[in-house]
Amino acid sequence: MMIGTLCLLVMLTALTTPAYTARILGVAPFPAPSHQILLTSLFKELANRGHHLTVITPLPLKEGKPANYVEIDTGVTFPPGIESMGDAVGNPYPYSYVPNALTKLTTHMSFLERLQNTLLNTYVKLGHYLYYLPKQNQLLVKYFKDTKENLPYVDDLVKRTSLVFLNNHFSYNFPSSLRAQHCGGWGIRTLWPEQSDAVPSISYGTRTYGHGVCFRAYTIIREKDLQKFMDDAKEGVVYFSLGSNLQSSALPEYRKEAFLKAFSKLKQKVLWKFEADNLPGQPANVKIQKWLPQSDILGHPNIRLFITHGGLLSTQEAIYNGVPLIGIPLFADQKNNVLKSEENGLAKLMDFQNITESSLDWVLNEVLNKPTYLKNAKRISKIYLDQPKPPMDLAVYWTEYVIRHKGAPHLRSAALDLNWFQLHLLDVAAVLILILAIVIIGLVFIIITFVRMVTTKKEPLTKSSKKKN
Repeated sequence: MMIGTLCLLVMLTALTTPAYTARILGVAPFPAPSHQILLTSLFKELANRGHHLTVITPLPLKEGKPANYVEIDTGVTFPPGIESMGDAVGNPYPYSYVPNALTKLTTHMSFLERLQNTLLNTYVKLGHYLYYLPKQNQLLVKYFKDTKENLPYVDDLVKRTSLVFLNNHFSYNFPSSLRAQHCGGWGIRTLWPEQSDAVPSISYGTRTYGHGVCFRAYTIIREKDLQKFMDDAKEGVVYFSLGSNLQSSALPEYRKEAFLKAFSKLKQKVLWKFEADNLPGQPANVKIQKWLPQSDILGHPNIRLFITHGGLLSTQEAIYNGVPLIGIPLFADQKNNVLKSEENGLAKLMDFQNITESSLDWVLNEVLNKPTYLKNAKRISKIYLDQPKPPMDLAVYWTEYVIRHKGAPHLRSAALDLNWFQLHLLDVAAVLILILAIVIIGLVFIIITFVRMVTTKKEPLTKSSKKKN
C-alpha cells in the first residue's frame, strides 16, 4: 500500500511542562521496512524534541531508541486507507482529476479514465463504510467493553482528525488541498550545517531549501571500499535496487542474465543491491552488495542513473538528488510513481514482463545518453527544494501546533458535519432539477393549451366555408 498519504494520529494525554512536551501515540501498522523508516524518523524526531512517544508497530527499532520512546510490538497489521484520509478532515478528493493511487492514471484523464476512476473509488469507499468501519467498531467494543456506554463510533473518531500529513510534494505529484500538509521527504536523511563538525569535512555539495535554509545530504559513504568504488567511477555509476520487498537474487535466471549482459556493455560502473554472496556471470564493471546506503549513493556526484522499483521513498530520494530514473514497477503505487516521473521527463518506465537484453540496451542508452532526462531531474529537484523549511521541521511544527492548540479544532472543516448528499450538493441539484422540470412542464402545458385554442377556433370557420361552397 502506498505511502504518498499518511494520517498521523496524535493523542494528547498530558501537557507536562511549559515547553509543551506531550505524550503522543504513534501507530505504524504496515510491516514494510520503507513504511517504518518514514514513520519512525518522525517519531524519533518528536522524541528527540522532548515528547514522550508510545509507538504501536510490527517492526520495532533494533537500536538508537531514545529513553522517552516506548514501542508495542504487534506483529500484525491492517491496510490503511488512501482517499479515506481526505474524508477524515473534509478535504476534497475530486475523482475528475485526482487518480486512485493504485492505478496508472494521471491527473489528466479522458472520459473513460474518469469513469474508471470514479467506479473504482466508489467501490473502495463503499467497502470502507460498509465493511471496514463496522469491523473496526466491533474491535473497539470487544477491547473497550468496560466503557461500552461511552464509546464513540470509529467514524466519529476519524472525523476528529485535526490534520493529515501527505508524504508527497507537488513538484513530483499532483497538487491537493493545502489543509493537507505537504511534508514529502521528511524520511530523507540530511545533515544540517551546524552539525557538519560531527562528520569528516569531505562533502560533495549542498542542497538548499527555499530562502537560505540549507543542509547537506549524507554523501559521505562510511564503507571505504564502496566510497572508493564510487569515487573511481570516472564515467559514473548506475545504481540498481528493487527495494526491500523484492529480492534481486530471487529473479528468474533469464532475467538476471538479461541485466548482466546489458550492464556489461556500459562504460559506467553498476552498483547492484543483490541479496546473495555470488552472482554467476558477473561482469567486471558490476559490484553487488546485500545492503547499500541508498541516500548516500544517490547523493554522490558520480551517480548517473537509478534503476528502481518505483517506491515512493526511492522516488523522493532520487528527485531530492536530481537523479534520472528507470522504473520497473511491481505492485501498489509504484507504477503511478514512475508514470508521474515519466510525465515530468526524468524517467522511463519498463514493464517487468518485457525485460530482455535488447529492451534494457535501449532504455539504458535512452536515459544515460539523452541530456534531457538529467536536465529535467535537476529542474524538478530545484522545484522540490524550494520550500520555506525542511519537511521534517514542517511535520514536527504542525504536530506541535495541534498539541499547543488542544487538537486545533479551528482547522476542522465544516464538510465533516454534512451528509454525503449535502457535501456533493445533491440536495441542491435535486431542487434545481425539480424547479426546472416544473418550469418545463408548465411551458409545455401552456404551449399545448395555446395550440388547442388556436385549433379549436379555426375548425368552425373551415366548416362554414365548406357549406357556402
